[in-house]
Amino acid sequence: MREFRTELNNLGYNVQAGWLDEESEKEVDPIQASERDLRDTFLSEIFILVNPPPFVGGRRELARGGRVYEAGYADAIGMCEFFKSVPIKRLIAIGDNNCLHLQQPIWEKYNTKEEFLNAERRSKGH
Repeated sequence: MREFRTELNNLGYNVQAGWLDEESEKEVDPIQASERDLRDTFLSEIFILVNPPPFVGGRRELARGGRVYEAGYADAIGMCEFFKSVPIKRLIAIGDNNCLHLQQPIWEKYNTKEEFLNAERRSKGH
C-alpha cells in the first residue's frame, strides 16, 4: 500500500492515510487510530477502497477491517446533502466490487490498481 501511495503522490494526489506510516498495530492506541482514520477520511477529496482481490499490499494490511467501516463513512458523507461542503468528491473501489452498497452510482469501480492508475494518468495527460 505504501507503493500505491507513492504512485498516487506522483500523480499529484496528497494521500491522507496516517495508518500507512504505522510500523505495528501494537504501537497505536486504538481510539486515537480510529479518530485519525475517520479524520483522514473526512478531509479527503477522494476516498479509495481497495478490496481483495487484487491484493495491493500484504494480506495483513487488508485484514484489519477498518477499510469497510471507513468506506461506509465516506459513502454517507459523499451522498448526504448536509455534507456538501465536505471535500469528498470521488469514491473509488478497486478489486471486488460486488458489494450491494458499491452499486450506488457515486462509486467509480476498477478491477485492478493498474486499471485505476492508467485511467488517472490518461485523465491528467501523463
